[in-house]
Amino acid sequence: MFAQQLDSTWQAKNLSINSVADDYGPFLVDSMLLFTSMRRNSLEDKLLEYTEKVYYTLVVDTSFGKIKKFSYKANSDANSALVGCSDSNFFFYQSYFPDNGEIFVAPRKQEIYIKQLKKIPFILSDWDENSIATKGDSLYFTSNRSGNYDIYFQVGTNKPIPVDTLNSPFDEVGLWISPSGRELYFSSNRDGTFDIYCSNLIDEIWEEPQKLPYPINTEFDDQDYRQYNDSTIYFASNRSNGIGGYDIYQLIKPKLIAPPDTTIVQLDSIPVQDSLPDITKQIVEEVPIDSLPPRQQLIVKINEFGLDSIKAEIQLGAYQKYLTDIILFKKRFPCVKEENIRMDIFDQIDESPLRKFIIDQVFDDINLAIDKQISIVDKECFPTQPQGSIPFIALLKSGSRYAIFWSKGTIKAKEEFWILKDGEEIWRSK
Repeated sequence: MFAQQLDSTWQAKNLSINSVADDYGPFLVDSMLLFTSMRRNSLEDKLLEYTEKVYYTLVVDTSFGKIKKFSYKANSDANSALVGCSDSNFFFYQSYFPDNGEIFVAPRKQEIYIKQLKKIPFILSDWDENSIATKGDSLYFTSNRSGNYDIYFQVGTNKPIPVDTLNSPFDEVGLWISPSGRELYFSSNRDGTFDIYCSNLIDEIWEEPQKLPYPINTEFDDQDYRQYNDSTIYFASNRSNGIGGYDIYQLIKPKLIAPPDTTIVQLDSIPVQDSLPDITKQIVEEVPIDSLPPRQQLIVKINEFGLDSIKAEIQLGAYQKYLTDIILFKKRFPCVKEENIRMDIFDQIDESPLRKFIIDQVFDDINLAIDKQISIVDKECFPTQPQGSIPFIALLKSGSRYAIFWSKGTIKAKEEFWILKDGEEIWRSK
C-alpha cells in the first residue's frame, strides 16, 4: 500500500483550511481540494446557518488558496455534502432531516458550476444513504437500511446486496475506493471509536479489512481516508490537537536521503580500514522534533531511549492506606470498574505495605499502551498531578524504572507527554 513503510516518523499535518467547526470529506479533483464543512454560513438565515455545505480551495504544491463555497445548486438543501467522486461524476448527499438523506449525481464536466442534480436510481431507500464509490459499472455505497450503516454493492438495475466481508454489527461509513480500484477504505466503530480500515481486492474478492496504523488511527475518531498516491494522502479526525471538531489532515512522509559519499583510499603507507561505514539509506526527520505533534515527539524519544521494544504496563496508583483492595479502588475510581485490575503488595520496613494497582495486561506495542493510558486518563476520574495517582505507563530497562505520563493541557486542550527515569523527569513534550 505504501512505497515507504508507514511508521511513527510520518507526520499527520493539520491543514490550514480547517475551522473551529467540523471539516471532513476531502476529495482532490485536478487542482482543487473539495471538502464538506459545518462552519457558519453568513449568507444563510438562522435556521441554515450551521448546516453542512461543500467548499473548495485551489491546491498549489503544498499550499491552499482562498476557501470558497461550491456552486449554489450543490449546496441548495439544508444539509449538503460531497460524498463521492469518480472520473466523470460528483456525488452529493442532501438531507433536510438527520439520517434520512439521499445521494444525487452531477457530471464533473460542469466543474464547480453544477446546473442539475439527479437522484441515483436503484440504490435509494426510505433510509439514509450517505457515501458512495464506483468501480467500473459497479456502485458501492453505505446505508442504514439494516438498522446500522453497512456497505452495499450494486450493478445495473440489480437489487443492492451487503458486502459481508466488509460489514460488522456496527457502523461502516466514509467509503472510498483508490484510483487503482484495488483498495477499498472505510471507517468503522467496531472497536469502540471510528477507525479507518482497508480491504484489498484479491482475485476480484474484497479481503478481510485491516485497520490502518498510527498516526492515521488514534484513540479518537478517524475517517474519510483518501490516498491518491504515496505522497498525497488526506483523512479527517477529531483528535485532541486539532482546531475544532473534525479537521482534515494530510499524511506527510519522511524524506529519504543518502549520507555523504565516503571514499576509502588505500595506500601502502596507510593502514587498511577493517570495515567500511554503513552507507545505506536512512530516514531523516522532515521537520524538527519540537514541531511534531506531542505524541509523535514522544515516539521519537521512546526510540532514542531504547524503550520501543520493552514490555509495558499501566499503573493506576499506589497507596499505603485506605485503598487496601481492588473493590475499594474501583469504588474510589469508578471509571475503571470494568477494567481487569491486579494489586501488587510491597512490604516496607516500619511502614504499612504499599499497594500498587495495575491494569492486568502487558503491552508489546507502545502505541497500544498509549491509547489505553489516554482512554483512562481522559475519563477524568483520577487526579491530574503525578503526586496523586495519575495513571502512567511503567517500563523497566537495565534496572532503571521509566514512567510515561500524559495529560490534556488547559490551553486549547493541548496534549502533553513527559518521561521519568527512576523518579526524575528526563523529557517533556513541547
